[in-house]
Formats: sequence, structure tokens, C-alpha cells
Amino acid sequence: MRRERDFSDKLDAFIRMYLKWPKLALVLVDIAIINLALFSALMIRFDGAPPAQQFQSYANSILLFTAVHILTFTIFGLYKQIWEYASVPAMLSIAFSTILSMFAVLMAQLAFGSRLPYGVLFIALLLNFILVSGSRFSWRLLREIILKSNGGVRKRALVFGAGDAGETIVREMIRSKKSTYNPIAIVDDDAGKQGMKIHGIKVVGKRDDIPRLVKKLQIDEVIIAAPSAKSPVVRQIVDACKEAGVEYKTLPGVMELIDGEVDIGKIRKIDISDLLGRDPVSFDLKSVASVFNAKRILITGAGGSIGSELCRQIAALGPEMLIIFGQGENSIYEIKMELRKKFPRLNIEVLIASVKDSEKVGAVIKKLKPHVVFHAAAYKHVDIMEDNPEEAFFNNVLGTLNVAQASQKCGVEKFILISSDKAVNPIGVMGASKRLAELLVQGFSSNGFDGQSTTKFMTVRFGNVLGSRGSVVQLFRRQIEEGRKLTVTHPEVRRYFMTIPEASMLIIQAAMMGRGGEIFVLDMGEPIRIVDLAKYLTELSGFDPADFPVEFIGLRPGEKLTEELFFESEKQAKTVHKKIFVAKTEFEHLEKLRRDIMKIGRDGSGVSRSEIRRRMFELINTYS
Repeated sequence: MRRERDFSDKLDAFIRMYLKWPKLALVLVDIAIINLALFSALMIRFDGAPPAQQFQSYANSILLFTAVHILTFTIFGLYKQIWEYASVPAMLSIAFSTILSMFAVLMAQLAFGSRLPYGVLFIALLLNFILVSGSRFSWRLLREIILKSNGGVRKRALVFGAGDAGETIVREMIRSKKSTYNPIAIVDDDAGKQGMKIHGIKVVGKRDDIPRLVKKLQIDEVIIAAPSAKSPVVRQIVDACKEAGVEYKTLPGVMELIDGEVDIGKIRKIDISDLLGRDPVSFDLKSVASVFNAKRILITGAGGSIGSELCRQIAALGPEMLIIFGQGENSIYEIKMELRKKFPRLNIEVLIASVKDSEKVGAVIKKLKPHVVFHAAAYKHVDIMEDNPEEAFFNNVLGTLNVAQASQKCGVEKFILISSDKAVNPIGVMGASKRLAELLVQGFSSNGFDGQSTTKFMTVRFGNVLGSRGSVVQLFRRQIEEGRKLTVTHPEVRRYFMTIPEASMLIIQAAMMGRGGEIFVLDMGEPIRIVDLAKYLTELSGFDPADFPVEFIGLRPGEKLTEELFFESEKQAKTVHKKIFVAKTEFEHLEKLRRDIMKIGRDGSGVSRSEIRRRMFELINTYS
């Protein structure tokens, strides 16, 4: 078995060497075939004993016969193809070129008055076609047989990217026994790399050439080996692949390649975040390490998508203690076990409680004395909060008041509220509750509950988070898996999107930069139409969007067609980070707002849901 394997490997290497021959090698092979075909035709026609006169005609014709065939083969493009790429169109080209060559030879012989018998020319025509076609297809067939014996026929791959990642991928495709890919060619937008070879595989074009190359080279899959490619570039490559009707995959981004190595196993389906239409915002977490190193950090809502990612990011910065606070037992347990495994020396304090419990919140902050508090606990679903306004009020508004008030009383250094773009000019309960939370935090920043606050209060406001629990992306994926229609509220509904890592790192950066009273907002590019997001996700899941029609179900109560990031009255300014903007407004009515909020809280159990909703919007209109 081992000898068979060694023989297979050697034969595979031998074939590779021949597959890389230049055009001259093909010409020489064809010259040999043409001469063999004509000689064999002569022998067949005269039963192996041609007369001396026919031998003389053969000798007089061989140079013309060879030259005409080589010229015709060149005109028909037979030397622009590589043997391994042999296909049905190539066979047709061989057929046309051999017929035309024989016709040209016949005309030339008639013109010069000396010719071979028609039978010899006809037999030579058939032999030429069989032998030339065989020379093109035999190597491909033998190659596929060898690959099959090594574990299956490999996919014919077109690699985008002639950089370091592309070089590594091509090398692994060639050398790895586990590889399921056969690199056929490379494309790269760098004009200086055109025509060059990487491990014998040629750079044959740019991204615009992908549809043509896929058809010409019979490509099964395009591998995007450009981890640093910007999102618009990736989108154009994907569009080119869709136009060609070919599968496509990409390598993980640089941040995902923690070990610094690229390998075959890391090729993955393109994630929806690759197609946001903007580059993911990067942050230098090393620059903020000093803010959290040897500090006690409290995160409310630590089991949620944002809260748990905050836990991961901050745990890596070396805090003295990480306090994970939340009311969902299972989600808190999961993030706790994850942190224990990854950071065994980290001092973790786990608390199951609700921010609605003011006494518990106050006792926790007083006892553990955190230096920094991230307040991520909140109800976020627009339609559910519209039906449960009292819970939006108690959790999102009173909960924020409880945590902010306890933080101020206990001398917390920094308090960061996680808010939403739905807080800007809200029309629904969820947005209204987040706006009231923002007003509270601005009030604490301006004068504190007792007018003597030393805590720096700030807010981080951002849009929808891709991949968070209950997000529209999860809804679409579930509908695709179940083969159902994709439901979108309105054809023109648009949202700002960011990734979970972007959101968490924005919050951390805000904690470092904040001096008190700021509302930090990430530059999220242009808002994306949800219906476009649905179609992209369908394509990335390997399906035709035509098979998953979109059903428009109408805007839900409390939902806006488009979201906004700033109020008109807010003064916007740039920060030291070019992708982070800040708004700052003074708010001097904290004590009165607090009393009004507490009054709704006392009356909450005795008034209707519609009354609670009305009072929340009254407060917003009064204090905004």
C-alpha cells in the first residue's frame, strides 16, 4: 500500500511538471503527433508497403503538412490552453482546426500538382484529431484518476489574491494530502503581478475577469485569499462569482487568524459581516489596557450578546476583578464557564439579580466597589416592549436609575450606559425607555444626584448588532433553514449595522476617552436595506434568492422606517479615533426627572399600559 502511495505521489509530481510546460512543449508534441499521423495513414492506406512514388510524395508533403497544422492550431487558440484545462470546447477547436488544416493542405497540393492520395489525407485527418485530442485529455484523465486514488477528485479552484495568504493557500492546495482543492489559476488586481507564477500557478487576470475565467477554466469554486481586502472589494468579487454562477469562499480576517497561520482548514463560507458595505472598524485595545488593568469592573446584562462580549474583551486586559451581573442564570453560567476556561487566574464574581432591584444593586456596588460600571442590561425587542411598556419602564429606565445612582453614591470612577439609535426621536416604547435612560445619565453627568458627583457618566449609542441574540439575521437564517419565506416589515426599511466585536470595542474605547457627559457614536457607514440583507444572506447560505421570496408584513408598532444617530440639537464632534463621533449636551433637571420617574414607578402597578406609555413620552417631550 505504501509503495502504491509513493508511486502515486511520484506520478502526480511528474504530471505536474508536464502540466507546467510552456507553449513550446505543446508545439513539439503536436509536431510529433502530426508526423506520426501522416506516416501511419500512409502505412494503413497501402497495407504497410507503400510504393516508392508515394514515399516521395510523403517526403515532399511532410514539411507543408506540419507547418499548415501548427499554423491552424495557433489560429484556433490551441496553444492558449493548458492540457489540464482540456474541455469540450477545446475538443471542438481541435476538430475544426484539423479539418481546416487538411483542406488547406489539399488546396496547396492541387496548386503545386503533387499530392498524396485522398485516402491517406482522410486517414491522417482522423488520426490527427484522435491523437491531438488524446494528448489534451489523457493528462487530465490520468490526473483525475490519481487524485481519486488519493481521496477523491479535487475541486478546480480559482484563487483571488497573489499575496502572502494566496501563496500559502496555493502551496497547501498543492502539497497537502487533505486538500480538496486543485489550484488552477490566480487572479489579483495588482497589475504588476499579472503573468507571474506562484508555485507554478499563473496569475491570469483581475477581479473583472472572474466570470470569463470561470467559464474558460471550468472552475468549481473561487477562494478569496485576501484577508485584508476591504468590504467593497469583497462585494465586487462576490458579485463577479454570482455572475459566473460559481461557489465562493473566503479566508478569515486577520483578527481571526490568532496563530498567524493560514491553512486549508480555515477556508469558510463568507459571513454576512463581510458584506456590510464598509470596512469593519478596528481598535487598538492595548492602548486602553491601563484603564482596566488591576481595576474592578462590573458589567450588568453580562449574559447578553454585548455584555458577554464585553466580558471576553475586558478579561483579556487584566482586571483585578470581573463582576458579571445578570438575571438569566443559563447565559451567566455559560459566560462564566467560558471565562474560567480561557482565563483561569481571573478573579470572577457572579451575581444573579435584576437591575430593577434597587436594594440588591446598591448592596452589590457598595460591597464590591467597582471602579468601572458598564450598564448593558436592557430589554431591546421593539414589538415585545410595545406590548409590555411597564417592563420597558421598570427595567430600562428605573434599572438605569438604580445602577447610576448606586454608582454615584459609591464613587465609581466611570459609568457607561449602552444605548441605541432607537433613542433618537423615538416613536416606540423601547426607544422611549432608552431615551429616558440617556437623559438620566446626562443629568448625573451634569450635577449628580446630590450635586457632588465624582463619577464620570457617559453613553454609547449604536445601531443593530449583527449576530446578537434575536437579531434579524438569526430570524432570516432560521427561515432559510426551514425553507420558508423571508419576512421583512417594509421594502424600504433600513438600519445601521455593526458587529458584536465592534460594539464591545466601541464601548471600551468610550470608557477610555470619556471625560463625562459624552454620547459616543460609531461611524457605521450608510444604513442597509433589510430586504438586501435578506437576499445576501440567502446567497451566502448557498441558495438562489428566487427560491426564497420576501414577504412584506408591514411595520410593527413602535418601529421606524429609518433610524437616526443624533438629535438635531446635539452638537457633533470628532474624537481622536476617526471612526468615533461624540455629541454632548447639558441637562440640568436630574432631580425633577428622577422624581417624575419614581412617581411612575410607584403608580406602575395601578395604571394601564397605555397610561405608562403616555407618561413616558410626556417625560421625553418635557425634558428634551
